[in-house]
Amino acid sequence: RPSNRLPPNLSPWNQIPERERHLHHGLKACHQSISAITSEILSKAMPNSIFSRSSESHNQDKVSLGMSAAMQCHHQLQQLATVTALALTCLAQALDLRGIRLKGSASSAVYDLIRTHVPFVERDIALDTNITTLSKSLIQLSNAKGAFL
Repeated sequence: RPSNRLPPNLSPWNQIPERERHLHHGLKACHQSISAITSEILSKAMPNSIFSRSSESHNQDKVSLGMSAAMQCHHQLQQLATVTALALTCLAQALDLRGIRLKGSASSAVYDLIRTHVPFVERDIALDTNITTLSKSLIQLSNAKGAFL
């Protein structure tokens, strides 16, 4: 089984009466968002040089698109942080559903960071603000460590 016996959409079905399960979608929106945002990142992952056009009365055949490329890259990295926050949220939910407690200091710190911003999802709730704050925390952590986000 691809889900390795995890409940559909990481919704804690054992805590939800069977007659109400159809009302709860768990982290389905997280899965869909990851797919949509990743597609957007991929669609923008082409070199900006293909947009080059003549300028300066045809004196120059290339226009520097460096700033445009840098801005686009910055936006893609922001989106990558959101995808990472969404994926980590799903991972934390799966760990909690399994009752797995992490032992490593680094993995435990990441788990604690996730749970500082995103609670265990027992019933469907809006997570947009939680994901946004987790994403911003990941960016801050990345910047503090000199990483790429």
